[in-house]
Amino acid sequence: MKIQGLKRPSGEALAAEVRERLRGLQPARAVMMRQVMRLHAAADRLMSAHWLSEVARQAPDRPEVLLWQGVLHAEDGAWASAADVLSRTVQQRTDDFSLWRLLGTAQGQSNDAVAAK
Repeated sequence: MKIQGLKRPSGEALAAEVRERLRGLQPARAVMMRQVMRLHAAADRLMSAHWLSEVARQAPDRPEVLLWQGVLHAEDGAWASAADVLSRTVQQRTDDFSLWRLLGTAQGQSNDAVAAK
């Protein structure tokens, strides 16, 4: 069944979103983060984590870097670590609903019911 009104964003819309999310990163680091995303999308978690660790070494407090660290922790089932990193991310992107959703999931999975509310 196809849900009316829901459409996948166009390639241009996705590219604009990625540009916005990477705004403020030095160009070389933005290229590295795009590589993290491509490798993750291709299910190459090992290389994605490798590239991410390099970017995190250079820009440890950038929200997109923190987001991807949280994603990888969550995929590994390290929910407390994911919640910790994602909570630092939402402090920088308070209006990003998808981040709040990820944080709530991580907090819930790590049995932190008080924080997940």
